[in-house]
Amino acid sequence: MIAARGGPNFFELDAAASAQNSPYLIFTADGPFPKEIDDGINVEPLPSATEAYRVRICIADTSSAYYRDEVVKHAQTLVEARYLTPQGSEGYTPLLPEPFIKQRELKAGQTKSALVISYIVGENCPPTDVDVQFGNVEIAHNYTYRRFGSKCRFSPEKQPIARAASLTRAQLGVGWNSASVLEEMHSGSFCESSSTKLRDGERITSTFMVGGCHLVGRWLKERDLLAIYRIHDPSDTTLAEFIDTSVARFSQSPGRHVSLGLEPYCRVTSPLRRLEDFVMNGLLKVYAAGDRNVGTRDERVVLETVRALNQRIASAQRDSRKRQTTAWLAHAIAKNSSAA
Repeated sequence: MIAARGGPNFFELDAAASAQNSPYLIFTADGPFPKEIDDGINVEPLPSATEAYRVRICIADTSSAYYRDEVVKHAQTLVEARYLTPQGSEGYTPLLPEPFIKQRELKAGQTKSALVISYIVGENCPPTDVDVQFGNVEIAHNYTYRRFGSKCRFSPEKQPIARAASLTRAQLGVGWNSASVLEEMHSGSFCESSSTKLRDGERITSTFMVGGCHLVGRWLKERDLLAIYRIHDPSDTTLAEFIDTSVARFSQSPGRHVSLGLEPYCRVTSPLRRLEDFVMNGLLKVYAAGDRNVGTRDERVVLETVRALNQRIASAQRDSRKRQTTAWLAHAIAKNSSAA
């Protein structure tokens, strides 16, 4: 199933549909034992001369906790949620208070407030008409990646989701090995092709999330708004004394992310488990309300968050080097002992 051809201007129809202000029906996809369900998808085929879709990436609204200093400080010490086992609660350290997570996560059968990143993408239309707002979403189903991928492959109702992912990947393109997707896009056989790379539910979901983070970064950069960007630019030696230039880091200034082939890139899709996404969720709530002026607290929180994130990266690098050195010494000692 693909979007209908012909008919009125799809920008006008899409605007009229959005004006109804009814909750968007979304689907989520995650691993078999998710601790935090914080992102979902809504894809709407649009009538146009060529295939086109309105994509809505819907993210749990955690903005209220952004104004609680004790929550922010605790999150800055953790940087991210920690998982030692894939099942149960053993070894799980949440980024945010667990009651808050349960209250805000996108559980099926509920209506929740969410950050909604929307854009139009089509066969002849790179992601455009990007909008960042908060609104209500109705969660239809929490799928596992495997089940979601199967639905997107075989269900006529869900096939537009896979098509929109294919078009998003093909249009943004660089860094995502999209040659086969481009071929399938033009042949119109994406869902049936045995060579597809997006048949898997995790790949479909990650395509939307990576694309959404790039489009939000672009939206923020165009407006010169305070933000936290993830950059990966080996030519940038600003923090080379502390962090290897081959490693991605964080900055208040937009920059290249060479491993993704995208610029800029701002993580926003996992606010229940990643510090940078959580802070950006609070800032985006301010921006979506039309307020472009941030206060000294916002500037301080962003500065402290960037510092905490980069310190964690530097610390992880030091630990990795120590392990490598220890392993090398153990190997050298064992080799010398056997030679003796």
